[in-house]
Amino acid sequence: MYSYTKLNSNLGDIYVITNSGVLSNLILGTENFKEFRAKNKAAVLAQSGESLPVLNELKSYFDGDLKKFSYRLNLETGKKFQTSVWKELLKIPFGKLVTYKDIANKIGRPNSSRAVGNAVGANPLPIVIPCHRVVSKTGLGGYSCGINYKKKLLKHEGINYQDRFFN
Repeated sequence: MYSYTKLNSNLGDIYVITNSGVLSNLILGTENFKEFRAKNKAAVLAQSGESLPVLNELKSYFDGDLKKFSYRLNLETGKKFQTSVWKELLKIPFGKLVTYKDIANKIGRPNSSRAVGNAVGANPLPIVIPCHRVVSKTGLGGYSCGINYKKKLLKHEGINYQDRFFN
């Protein structure tokens, strides 16, 4: 059963969704959460402390003290290709950018940049699985939660994306 907790962050409201104690979704913004709730009516508000470890990690991230998350993740919601992309995203260091093409090459599918983009867009755990660190070779690319969230996350990590040139 899904349970959720809301975290107020400098990014806005973040909804932390767990399923049997494993992090399954992070949802940025109340409107996006309303869409999740419409599809998952059985989701209940988490009991006090149930989501505390992941909340502490998120707070540490936003305080600038955490560079890599260690909380248990549920990647079972994705298809095999998506899961391979998400696992590769977990390897991108804090404050670094890679392109969709870089990810395609790393997973051994060099002609699959567009499919990588689709998998990145389907990431159920933005921030924790750092899809905001993936850009197109000519600019920022997209972000499933909205491009303004991506810009704020990159700024938080000290990335001046406006000065970047991509090959």
